[in-house]
Amino acid sequence: MPERLVPALLGGYLILSGIGQLPVPFGSHLGSSRVLALLAADGYVIFGTLCLNKAFMAPALIALWTALAMIVRGLTWQNATLMNKAMPSHGLQGLAGLVVLLCGNLILAVRPATPAALAMLAGPVLMLVGALEIITAIGVRRSGADPEPDPQEETR
Repeated sequence: MPERLVPALLGGYLILSGIGQLPVPFGSHLGSSRVLALLAADGYVIFGTLCLNKAFMAPALIALWTALAMIVRGLTWQNATLMNKAMPSHGLQGLAGLVVLLCGNLILAVRPATPAALAMLAGPVLMLVGALEIITAIGVRRSGADPEPDPQEETR
């Protein structure tokens, strides 16, 4: 059962997360990081598709795809926060990018040999990444909810 369930869950997570990241490169907060963000979103979808391919179902390969996707996503997040100091929730996004990058490196370093070991390692890591993305999204939403008043609006 884990031989088919783990690749399906990881592949599904990567594909859905990649699709969710596709609008990010078109946001105004990225600046020059748009291409890297688009590559990260596409990488998630590609690596997720590879996880679902029967030829690539070895746990080590699935761990590699998952780790590489997370590393690219973490680097993208870090690059975006370093390039744009005016980004909403700048510090929170920088921390989240660093955690995603470190989690990807952890999966890459451990290289689980069985589907069960991969599930035990990648499951909590991916839940942490998802929670960080939700917390970051809420922080960005809150910082954008109270914009500074426009000085021209006050004079009218």
